[in-house]
Amino acid sequence: MSEKSPSLMIKTMLGHLHTGVEKLESGTLSPEDMELLVEDAKELYERLIILRYKIYETNVLGVKEPVISAHLRQTEIETPIDLFGSIEEHSIASEPAFEITFAKSDDEDLDEEPIHEASIPEEDPIHEEEIEEEEQEVEDEIQTIEDQIHEEEIEQEVEEQEAPTAWEPQFSADQPIWMAEMEANIRDNRSVFPLESLIGAFTLNEKLQFINELFEGSSDDFSSHIKQLDQLASMDAARNMLAELALTFNWDTESEIVEDFIYKICRRHAAGT
Repeated sequence: MSEKSPSLMIKTMLGHLHTGVEKLESGTLSPEDMELLVEDAKELYERLIILRYKIYETNVLGVKEPVISAHLRQTEIETPIDLFGSIEEHSIASEPAFEITFAKSDDEDLDEEPIHEASIPEEDPIHEEEIEEEEQEVEDEIQTIEDQIHEEEIEQEVEEQEAPTAWEPQFSADQPIWMAEMEANIRDNRSVFPLESLIGAFTLNEKLQFINELFEGSSDDFSSHIKQLDQLASMDAARNMLAELALTFNWDTESEIVEDFIYKICRRHAAGT
């Protein structure tokens, strides 16, 4: 399945956010509009985090040293990545260094030394300090995001441990054998506490793993199918959709990642059949 352009999706979500802000300024923003505004902001944040992960994964961070001509060397350009994955170009304001050599004519004395003129600008220590401070700020912001993600994962684990009641999945005679076996394993080895919604129920690591291994790297396919699974009326309907997804994306139905995904769906429909 084809992946939509990340820039197009980001522009679309920014358009939704802009519309919501206009309603807010005009005083026409309803509670439902506010919920949509929050969801769009959350999804924009998550898509940018995933995009940043893919940039790291494909090893395009940093700028390699440029090719230097025989007598000219341009100062290297640094491109740090800010908190939300956008790229700001900060170039070091310094003049290129030239080395000029004047060749001797035939009439000149052979012992005469050639004239060299070199212009080597001195580095500005104040500007270097500013760049170092900016780089440190970017590193601190990235570390803050990683700490927040870690805290969210810990909070989710605590909520699961403190949930008051557990649910055992029910089985349908029409479901595939591999899914029945997975649900039996879930029933025997995991406590299945209900989830009110699948939206926002996945950690960043879970999203990246499911997108890459179950949805062929398509974040759009992952998001759209999660929304459909979240809106289904029962676990039986979810089983039918899961069986179709397994065929469409050629899942390894014996893998742990598939069982982890089905476990989330079982939690969502814990109150149903």
